[in-house]
Amino acid sequence: MTVSATPLQGIVTTVDAAPAPPGWPVLEAPPQSGLYLHWDGWALALCRATPPRMRLVLDPAATSLGRRGRQASVGNEHIARACGLRGGGTPRIVDATAGAGRDAGLLAGLGAQVTMVERSPVVAALLADALRRAGSAPATAPVAARLALVSGEASAYLGDHVADIVYLDPMYHTGRRKALAGKEMQLLQALLGPDADADTLLDAARGAASQRVVVKRHRHAPPLAGRRPHHSLTGRSTRFDVYLPAG
Repeated sequence: MTVSATPLQGIVTTVDAAPAPPGWPVLEAPPQSGLYLHWDGWALALCRATPPRMRLVLDPAATSLGRRGRQASVGNEHIARACGLRGGGTPRIVDATAGAGRDAGLLAGLGAQVTMVERSPVVAALLADALRRAGSAPATAPVAARLALVSGEASAYLGDHVADIVYLDPMYHTGRRKALAGKEMQLLQALLGPDADADTLLDAARGAASQRVVVKRHRHAPPLAGRRPHHSLTGRSTRFDVYLPAG
């Protein structure tokens, strides 16, 4: 990995065996600016050095324990309905743009078997650490057991694998301030920027899915790759576009 390719400066750690990509620069102290990783022996965090300072620890499995997760059901969640979840079923879902993993965690909490694919080695390291912690905690271990992680390019993974459902949530700028409101979104956008090649994933996703492809969009955003979906479910701020498999 080339450090200069991202705004991430390195990892600050005083504990051996930090769960970061091999060869990542180790810093003796936080940098003066930019983003950096911090390993404290318990969790790996993405941090911002300049104000407003932020610290982000991913925990997708814990989504099922929060208020939304406790109230979620396959009937009242648009994402579950878009994915065609049914009570008692365990569909195989590939979340090809995993990011913070919150949607994957919610789907796993509702019973799906979810493989998260993440091409950023930094975000993949954060997710791997999250799954390690979740797997060792009794409250989140059942959800963690339904989550798997692949570090790599989604297009390559989809070309070699099949799934019942492929889920896409590409990062993009809408021009609306609300899109930057969340801490997770702010730090991940600063690290990764928009998914400039997200349009090319749609064909790969439709080729890998046996049932459907679900694309999460802002309510007013154009459809991915300009392709009209077969149908959509629209909430107050989010829309889920559903595409049938290719062929």
